[in-house]
Amino acid sequence: MDNGKTTKTATVSQRPPAPAIFVGYLADNKARLRQPLELWNLTEDIPGHPQGSTVSRKTLEKAGYAVLPPSKASRRGHGFS
Repeated sequence: MDNGKTTKTATVSQRPPAPAIFVGYLADNKARLRQPLELWNLTEDIPGHPQGSTVSRKTLEKAGYAVLPPSKASRRGHGFS
C-alpha cells in the first residue's frame, strides 16, 4: 500500500555502483577477523576518502554504493563486470 511516504531502504539496483576496484582480502589472524575483509581501491573520491584509498565493502555500502560480490566484480572496472 502506497501512503505517499518514501522509505530510507534502497535496494542494490537503486544505489549507484561503487567507484572502486576489488583488490583482494585481508585475512590476518592478528586482526581476529571472523572472515576475510574485502579490500577495494577507490577510482574516485567518496565522502571522507580520496581517490586511491583502500576501503572495505562496509565503507562503500555505508557511503550508499552498490557493491557486487568479489567473484562478480571486475578488477579492471568500477567494481562491476
